[in-house]
Amino acid sequence: MKKEIEIRVPLQNESIKLKRKVALQIREGLGLKFHPILVDLISTTHMTTDAVRVRAKLTEQNGKCCRLCNKTLKTDLSMMAGIGSTCAGYLGSKYPVSFEEMEAFRNDINKKVADLGEFEFWLPKSQIKQYVKGHRLKFLAEKFYN
Repeated sequence: MKKEIEIRVPLQNESIKLKRKVALQIREGLGLKFHPILVDLISTTHMTTDAVRVRAKLTEQNGKCCRLCNKTLKTDLSMMAGIGSTCAGYLGSKYPVSFEEMEAFRNDINKKVADLGEFEFWLPKSQIKQYVKGHRLKFLAEKFYN
């Protein structure tokens, strides 16, 4: 049995891309219709030599990748929205067809992401695809995952 230690570390301004296996576990645990690949980390709660238990939320950052599933966004409209049309449908939101509809759409998506709130899960070292922003979890992983 692996030894588990309590380790509470705030992880502000940190984002990671998860691998599909842990994203699928989060999806099933929360009853989502999409795989949450890109998440913002909030804190750690526990750690073993193989994994860390983290609190996270769906990312609020917009960029060239969908903030829910991390697929590449191809149009200016989707990059401005920060989410693709398929994932918008999974959240039950009507995707904007013009820039004039964008503000209402983004407000709707941000509310739905906020309503989902924070969630907690075990994050095995092997399921971290990429450290997108921040360094504290990476430091902890290098220090304790061995």
